[in-house]
Amino acid sequence: MRRAGQLVAGSVGAHYYEDPGEAFAEAYGRVHFPSPEVEWKWVASLKPGAGALRAIREDALDPWTGRTSVAVAGRAPAHGVVVRSLPTPLDGTVTVQGGRPRHGIELGLRSPLGALGMARFGSLTRPVDHTVCGESRLGVVMRSLRDRSSSFRLRVRRP
Repeated sequence: MRRAGQLVAGSVGAHYYEDPGEAFAEAYGRVHFPSPEVEWKWVASLKPGAGALRAIREDALDPWTGRTSVAVAGRAPAHGVVVRSLPTPLDGTVTVQGGRPRHGIELGLRSPLGALGMARFGSLTRPVDHTVCGESRLGVVMRSLRDRSSSFRLRVRRP
């Protein structure tokens, strides 16, 4: 819609009612101060439905308090690859890092489509960061360069 010229982010002038941020602020205010006689002046596509208003209310009552940590553990076969699926329900930075130094094991991330271009391999001791934007899952990839299988334990911080 932005490309079609219907929405203008950050506008305080003539396009105020096409600004998604201002429409959200209005919706947030309506959750706390409902008034059916106040007309919706923003672009119709920005008007929140009942589900959106419920989500705004839930977020106000139980706000997000920060990133959470989860552990991922397993064994990487000799000269093999292990991929663990990681849910990413919120946008933001995902950080993956190993707990102990491991030589010959590399760590990376893969997009839901398996795009290797996103894989960022490095040693287990260096964190791998990725900014999630609309992806519901990432693959945590362990690649072993060793002649024997190796156990791994990772700490994953996500929004």
